[in-house]
Amino acid sequence: MLKSIGREKRSQAYTINKALNLFFTGKYRMRGYQIVVSTRKNKKYDVYKGGKYVVSFGDKRYQHYKDSTMLKHYSNLDHLDKVRLKNFRTRFGGMDRTDKTKALYWSWHYLW
Repeated sequence: MLKSIGREKRSQAYTINKALNLFFTGKYRMRGYQIVVSTRKNKKYDVYKGGKYVVSFGDKRYQHYKDSTMLKHYSNLDHLDKVRLKNFRTRFGGMDRTDKTKALYWSWHYLW
């Protein structure tokens, strides 16, 4: 029982550190990848790995199902419409969603 309490506290400390890092830097790191608010025209987020640009994803002019990045910069564009979510998943479901150098991976996992 003591081990589980210690593990829980470590988990809480990790979550707090992650939130503080996000608050002070405006950046979110995920397994070597860093998601930042994009400076590119009409793009929501940019992804970097090791300081090098990988891909931009999302369009500022359109809604998405739910912004599940820790930044939540575009959560005002959430529509939470299950029918639109299903249509998006049907439309792009047959494509490769495992390649982290493609915008579809990031949109699928963090916006839809």
